[in-house]
This record gives sequence, structure tokens and C-alpha cells, in this order.
Amino acid sequence: MAPTDNLASLHDEEERLRTQTLAYIAANEELRDHLHLVREAMNVIWGLTHDYEHKVDDELTIQFLGIRLFNAAACSIKLGLSGYYQNAFQHARDVMETYFLLDYLRSNPEKIAVWKNADNKQLINEFGPGAIRRALDARDGFNSGQRKAIYDLISSHATHVSYRGFRLTTRNMLGELGPFFSEEMLLAWMQELTKLLTHGAIIYGTHFQGIGLPLLLVKDKYLADLNAWRSKYFDSKPESPSKGASEKGS
Repeated sequence: MAPTDNLASLHDEEERLRTQTLAYIAANEELRDHLHLVREAMNVIWGLTHDYEHKVDDELTIQFLGIRLFNAAACSIKLGLSGYYQNAFQHARDVMETYFLLDYLRSNPEKIAVWKNADNKQLINEFGPGAIRRALDARDGFNSGQRKAIYDLISSHATHVSYRGFRLTTRNMLGELGPFFSEEMLLAWMQELTKLLTHGAIIYGTHFQGIGLPLLLVKDKYLADLNAWRSKYFDSKPESPSKGASEKGS
């Protein structure tokens, strides 16, 4: 047996599950809608990172965070579609942590250069996940701790090693070694990633001013799709795409 034989068979199983998952999504309206919105959010992040030429150094710093946001979403999708739900949630948490930081820097643009040049102690004390959540809650007047609750839930089940986390590697009360298909976990992961990434794309877009028409059209289409999705799944009043684009840093 060649050293790579087991790796090759594992890859084949991952690809088989990916094909099965995509076929299941294609036949499920809600999952189709979620995946479509994730794709459009990634289009916005890609455009503002790859096609937009930064005008100042702070914008370049934000674009590096855009790379992190895009890659975390891509990794989550790669793993989720192939049946690694626990690991897909890990990268969804990275999406959340990154866009929380982007949100903080949006309200405190003078901190962008500070964050860029911070030492390890400052990164933990001033820009660590807990510090950023507290700052955002104070800004928004939130005292429910919802940001922390979501962060802790994903952390305890996916990122940190805990017995509760085994639920994401279990099917029919039995632990699964390697990737597997689960309708329940697929839906839970896709719902969470869609909510997190849609927020992330909006926040990321607010950091860039004076973008050209092609990127404006990408943002406008995304906002239209986002409003339709919100109206369908959250029963909220749709927002005018052109209005949203102008108000969100276009």
C-alpha cells in the first residue's frame, strides 16, 4: 500500500459527500437560498478586496482582514459541503470574530493603525474577542450578552475541545470518524454561516468610500438579494437597494 492510498480514499469520500450535499441543497429551497446569499456575500468581499485599489494604508489593512473573512468563509463551505460539520463551524466562528473586529474598526477608524502595530499584550487586552464584544455592546447599548452567547455556543461545540462538541461528530447516537452527511447539521451550519457572513459583508463594505460603478452594482445586487432573503426568512421590511448602498459606504 502506498503512503497516500488512505489519503486518496478519504478524498474520494469527501468528494462523494460533496456531490451528495450539493444535490440535496439543489432540491431544498431554503438551503438554495442560503447558499445563494453566501455566494453573493463572497462576491462583495472578493470585489472590494481584489478589484478595489486602496487609497490609503488603512484601507489596505482592512483589505487584509477581507482576505481573512473570505478565506474563513471558503474553508467553512469546503468543510461543510464535505461533511465536516464541527470544523465548518470553527471557521464560521472565525467569520464572526473577524467581522466583529471590522465592526469595531468601522466605529473607531483611528484604531486601525493601532491594531496593525499592536504587540501581543495589546492585541489581547484591547483587541481580543472579549474586549471587542464588550466595546460593541457598549456602543449599541446592548446588555443581553447576545454576541457573547453566540460566540460561546460555537466555541464550546466546535472550537474548544469539550464533550458537548462531540454532538457535531455524532449520527444516530454513534460517533462518526471522518466526514458524514447529516440533514440536521447541514441546515444548522448553513443557517449560521449565512447569518454571520451576510453581516460580515455589509460591515466590510462600509469601510470603502468612492468605489467605482462595477463594484457599486455588485453591492447593489447583494443588498437586493439580502433584502429578499431577510423578508422571506425573518419577515423584515425590505430596504431599498440603492438607499442601502449609499448608506453603507458606497
